[in-house]
Amino acid sequence: MRIRRSLATATLGVGLLVCALGPVAAATGPSGTILTGYGTSVPGSGGQATTAGFTITGSVTGLYPGKGTFLHLTVTNPQTVAITVTSITTVVGNASLFCKASNVAVRAHTGSFVVQPGKKVTVAVLAHMYHSAPNYCQGQKFPFTYTGSASAP
Repeated sequence: MRIRRSLATATLGVGLLVCALGPVAAATGPSGTILTGYGTSVPGSGGQATTAGFTITGSVTGLYPGKGTFLHLTVTNPQTVAITVTSITTVVGNASLFCKASNVAVRAHTGSFVVQPGKKVTVAVLAHMYHSAPNYCQGQKFPFTYTGSASAP
C-alpha cells in the first residue's frame, strides 16, 4: 500500500478548507476489493496519511435560510485500477454554538459511477438550509465529513 496526502480548498460562505483524512480501509469481498474513502472540511486536519481507498472533497457556497444549492463532491482515485463508487454520505457539523448542524441537510449521493485510475470525478448532491434557521447562520462555515464506498476489480 502507498501513503497519499491530499489537500484541497472549498468554500462555504466566505471560505472553508477541505482536507482528506484517513485511514482509508480496503477489504476483499465477493465483487472484488471493497474500498472506503473519507474526507472532511475541518480546517487543520490535513496532513493525515491515507492508505488505499480514495478521497472525497467538496464545496458549497451561498447557503442562507430557505436556500438550497448543490454541494459538489470530488472523488479522487489514487489506485492503479478503476474504482466504482457506490455511495457517498455527508454528515454536517455545528457551525457554531448558535448555528447548529440541524439547520442544514445534505442528501446522500445515489447511484454509482466509475473513477479511472489517478483521475477525479465530481458529482453534485443537494444541500439545503432550512427556512427555520436563524439569519445568523447565513455565511457560516459548517464542517462536513464525507464517507464513501467503492469497489475495485
